[in-house]
Amino acid sequence: MPQRLSTFKKYLKLAGGLLFVPKCPGCGEVMPLSTVTDREGVLCDRCLDKWYQEKLTCCKGCGKSYPQCMCPTDALLEAGCGVLISLVPYDKNARTSRNVVSKLIYEIKDTKNRALTDFLAFELASALEFVIRRLGAANCVVTYAPRSNKAINEKGHDQSYLLAGAFASLLELPFAKCFRRVSRLFGERTQKELDESERILNARRSYSFNPKRAQFVKDKCVILIDDLVTTGASLAACTDLLVKNGAQSIICVTVAASIAEKEEKEK
Repeated sequence: MPQRLSTFKKYLKLAGGLLFVPKCPGCGEVMPLSTVTDREGVLCDRCLDKWYQEKLTCCKGCGKSYPQCMCPTDALLEAGCGVLISLVPYDKNARTSRNVVSKLIYEIKDTKNRALTDFLAFELASALEFVIRRLGAANCVVTYAPRSNKAINEKGHDQSYLLAGAFASLLELPFAKCFRRVSRLFGERTQKELDESERILNARRSYSFNPKRAQFVKDKCVILIDDLVTTGASLAACTDLLVKNGAQSIICVTVAASIAEKEEKEK
């Protein structure tokens, strides 16, 4: 039965490709229909090559490639999380090869691109598989830093929820929503419009923990997922709440982490 269901989903996805011409989210190139059912086929060969080149970028703090680097931001360290795992560096001012990272991040933010989300979730799961095996799957649970209600209403989805759910499914780990978004300290200004100190204050005010999830995280290693980390303020606020509610340890995981923050850590 599982094999039949998998085959049915592939044909259904192929049929969707006939109705909607698949395009590479990195550059807009029209993709061959033969790639619709291929996980890596979500990107054209050129963008896929750029993606893998980005994964080879080394952290200036520890010297390891980004998927192997575990250097946290200062905000995460202060909150009690000593591990941040990301796939690629993020630089909003970068052009050429790094531009593909920005495009993929904003593609999942702006559209409900399931194929791209599944690809990124698979990449994250591959990076974390050894860590999960070492810790023991029975000791790990997955949650995420939720998007603002305003953004969900505007875009129609929460990209971190979709990413975390797909990640948990691939690794067969328990998954739950543990946080709620509440009022913002700086009103209508978005997180990206604030400076670092304002982001940290705003993030602390913007999240609350669902007390019904206390047993879910108690004495567990919580894998906390977000799509993008710049200062780490959002993940730090969630980490603080997890620690206060009995989590044994927290591993923060993201698709991309800010180059500027990594360089600041080196100093």
